[in-house]
Amino acid sequence: MILKTKQLTAAILTLVTLSVSVSEAARQGPKGPKGTQGVAGPRGPVGRAGNNGANGAPGATGASGPVGPAGVQGPAGTNGAPGTHAVNGNAIGDTLVWNGSAWTPTPSSGSRFAYSNTCGISGTDACKIGVVGPGGGWIFFVDYNDEYPGFDYLEAAPTDIAAVVWCDDTSNSISAVAGWSANAVGTGQANTTAMLGSCGTGAAHEADFYTAGTKSDWFLGSEGEMMLMYTNLRLAGVGSLAVNMNADQTTYWSSTEQSSGYAFTQRFSGGNQTGMLKSDLYLVRPVRAF
Repeated sequence: MILKTKQLTAAILTLVTLSVSVSEAARQGPKGPKGTQGVAGPRGPVGRAGNNGANGAPGATGASGPVGPAGVQGPAGTNGAPGTHAVNGNAIGDTLVWNGSAWTPTPSSGSRFAYSNTCGISGTDACKIGVVGPGGGWIFFVDYNDEYPGFDYLEAAPTDIAAVVWCDDTSNSISAVAGWSANAVGTGQANTTAMLGSCGTGAAHEADFYTAGTKSDWFLGSEGEMMLMYTNLRLAGVGSLAVNMNADQTTYWSSTEQSSGYAFTQRFSGGNQTGMLKSDLYLVRPVRAF
């Protein structure tokens, strides 16, 4: 009975509260309009940038593709037109000769001179001025113009012969070795032969006895031949020819006679050709022709 009274009392209180709430709501006016939105506040600071991400690993290289097949070989080109002969003497079968600076043609007919491959002791060097000849000496003349029928080359001996007299007979003239004809290139061998028939000893005998490079056909050069030796060897610094300023040590006999008591000499220190007493002692440098 007591419980019910408490429940009834609570119900009455709830009704009274609701009545008060309804009565209070009746006293509030209607809801006003929405006010305007206020201005935006200032922008906040930018945040710290994030860390960069790590680079990814490089990708693997792809495998090489297969080699393509070889291309087809192109056709052979056509032959050029044959060249024309520049000068007479370039025809097939002609011989080239060395003129001291270039190979030049020599006609295969109408000329006796032809290129020789016999220079040098080994016989393999091309013959030209300044090279070693078959006798071991030096070539000092080449008959490029075929002026001398008996030879194509003149070779100076590799060594000197010690000073001797020109001839042991100093009172008589040897007419065969005197005058202009005995002075010319190509007369040394004939001059020497004539001297051998008139002199018992002397320069001609020493040259005739000389042997070098298995060659024994040496002779005493004429005045013209000795001048060629000076021009083509001595002035070029070839041949080991004496150039001492002492005349007795730089002068060589030639096979050309000046007079009954004098014969011509060749001085290699300055090129002078002078008639000297046949009894004087001068050097000998033999010559050979081939």
